[in-house]
Amino acid sequence: MNLKKKAIEKSVTKEYKDLKTRKKIKSIFYDETRHNDLITSGREKFKIDTFLVILDHLLNELNKRRAAYQNFFFPFAFIVMLERLSHDDIVKGATQLNEIYYDDMDLNELINECLHLKAHIIQLADDKQNNVPKLLQILHEKNLISIYPNIEIALRIYTSTAVTNCIAERSFSCLKRIKNYLRSSMSQDRLNALAILSIEHELTNQLSYDDIIEDFAKKKSRRKTII
Repeated sequence: MNLKKKAIEKSVTKEYKDLKTRKKIKSIFYDETRHNDLITSGREKFKIDTFLVILDHLLNELNKRRAAYQNFFFPFAFIVMLERLSHDDIVKGATQLNEIYYDDMDLNELINECLHLKAHIIQLADDKQNNVPKLLQILHEKNLISIYPNIEIALRIYTSTAVTNCIAERSFSCLKRIKNYLRSSMSQDRLNALAILSIEHELTNQLSYDDIIEDFAKKKSRRKTII
């Protein structure tokens, strides 16, 4: 009920349409009856046609994103399970990870670091249930980056990918509002500038437009001083 009250406060329309307008009666033929007609209220119609549709779409998108992140995490999973993996499993996991990020890590060094970290990982944390961000934090706090440089690179790739993905999604969401059919011929530089202003609107609202206008007027002024 609290969410409903908040929605009503933000909405321009405070009542359902069927409460303010006369209900339409559908014309029927001589061989038809109204026995099986389904009469829904405005609230039920909104729930069926709008609310449930939004929930289904949201759930579908969340499931897609979850599957995508699970596929992305799979090559990194062996790093947080080193103490439970055999030598062959560690080599296999490091090889699969290196096949994806071969420009960022050296395979032989990565395998040696993983084998070394397997013996060292129990001393790095109080519990064995490590995760990627926690393991990366431990490497920085213990100054072990020089010992495990390739593992540190792999952990940084994993922890930063989600952030860059959110930034890209926010940018595309912003572009839908900026580049409409009235601005289809907008140049790339102007589009980038407007997108940044829209994304960082909290900072933009704090800017003093008077100073900006004054600086622009001084740069574009064509008036000459007459002696």
